[in-house]
Amino acid sequence: MNIPNVSVFELNDRKSIKGLDFDFNLIFKKNEGLLKQKISKKLKKFLIERYKSNHSNSSPMEKSSHRKIHGFRLFKHIQKNYKKNLKDKKILEIGCGTGFLLGLFKKKNCEVLGIEPSNIKKKNDINIKKDFFLKTKFQSKFDIITSNAVLEHEFHPNKFLKKSYNDLKIGGMNFICVPDYTKLIRNGDPTLINHEHINYFTKSNLEYYLKKNKFIKVRVFSDKFGNLFGLGFKGVKRANKIYKVNLKKSFHSAQYVNKFYACVKKIDSWLDTENKDYNLGLYGATASISTIFSQIKFKKKNIYIFDGDTQKQKKYIKTFPNEVFEPKKILKKRVKKIIILPYFYEKEIKSFLINDINFNSKNIKCLSNFF
Repeated sequence: MNIPNVSVFELNDRKSIKGLDFDFNLIFKKNEGLLKQKISKKLKKFLIERYKSNHSNSSPMEKSSHRKIHGFRLFKHIQKNYKKNLKDKKILEIGCGTGFLLGLFKKKNCEVLGIEPSNIKKKNDINIKKDFFLKTKFQSKFDIITSNAVLEHEFHPNKFLKKSYNDLKIGGMNFICVPDYTKLIRNGDPTLINHEHINYFTKSNLEYYLKKNKFIKVRVFSDKFGNLFGLGFKGVKRANKIYKVNLKKSFHSAQYVNKFYACVKKIDSWLDTENKDYNLGLYGATASISTIFSQIKFKKKNIYIFDGDTQKQKKYIKTFPNEVFEPKKILKKRVKKIIILPYFYEKEIKSFLINDINFNSKNIKCLSNFF
């Protein structure tokens, strides 16, 4: 299924009214129960170059309060599920960014190594190798391999997991964190559409991929913040059992696309097609902004984007003329209506807008209201 001319989400320091559009092609891998993006050669080349650059649409963990909290939670999940003393253990993080998570392991006297293809500046004295994981050969094996928000970007998830298995010691654990797309697929959520994301995981297909690549003691679980966690261990012998995905829990591309267009139509109706000469507020500088307004005509000069993340403030989303503002400027910008975009934080944000900003609750809509 094809969604044409969707703008690439670009968060930059400088304003630019020019953007880059790619069609968004979704396919359903029935034998794997996986919804994924079909990547053209042109898009693949663009993404590889972006991953190698210092460009990022997300803030480093240490500079974002909610991402730092996620880092601490992730560390606790890994520690709890590994169950062994971490002292002197060898840890590899794939897509480590500045190395915040590895810093937590280092405090436990672990030997740490990070793999990161971008030019992002590393934190402190963390050992980080600039490369892609699939191209990297290691001198020794690891006790724990972890990746956070990486596997959804991977062009070859089977090769990724197979290499992860081979690079582990016997008894070693692979721990993965990816976005949980179960609800987003079911609802037709525009947040799902992001050209950087190739694979859309649910509990059933993440479990399938881990078991298919011979991991044992596989466990998959989610949290209330939209994260999906998967883990498995390397046994003495590889399991020979063939695992089949539970297709009853999977979703087809046609189902998502139809619901996506229904969602966009409802948003367009609420914005009032005949009377759009007012200031609209969008809370959350996310890829869904580029997606929604690739499909809806609204004067972009009248769109004001707000975000509580200080690292996103004063930056620009390409093709949108106004910078990302701090939330306290909502009333100053004379915003008439606001749409809250982060699906998993809607209640907290809505409460903040009503109680702290004193914005009229009747003019607030959460993205889930349009599902």
